[in-house]
Amino acid sequence: MATSTKTMVTALGSSWNVQCAEMVFDYAQVGDHSSESYHLIGQLKVPANSYILDVQVHGIALWVSGAAVAMIVGDQDDDNSFYASTNLKATDLLVGEANTVEHPGGLAGADIASEQRVFYSASARTVIADITVTNHATAVSAGKTRVLILYCCPPADSVKP
Repeated sequence: MATSTKTMVTALGSSWNVQCAEMVFDYAQVGDHSSESYHLIGQLKVPANSYILDVQVHGIALWVSGAAVAMIVGDQDDDNSFYASTNLKATDLLVGEANTVEHPGGLAGADIASEQRVFYSASARTVIADITVTNHATAVSAGKTRVLILYCCPPADSVKP
């Protein structure tokens, strides 16, 4: 008769700390884009040995511009590893909608496109959201997008079996 021993390892007095960071992109942040494209960039440094639980992009107000306004979300290794180019003016992300890891709105990047998703990293990484407002003579007159990143970091006294 075969036997097996199972051991449950728990860390007493510590826990994985779930963190939540938000990036808010607003049309009023856009500088002069009459002769070249303008980038609004948000960055979040996620410590080594952490897990990213979700990356959400929320459409708060459609962007109004004479030219394209698009967002990508990724990290320092792949600039669109979470979300490919997302049209913030229409169709891809409307007011009240959210693209999430589980429901990426057809815009999943390499880290979340397949069933084997890349959430853990032994190295520190930086999540980068980049909105590009394409150059145009007409100023941006509206638009707001929020990016929410949920991640957890290991406790200082994490137990190893």
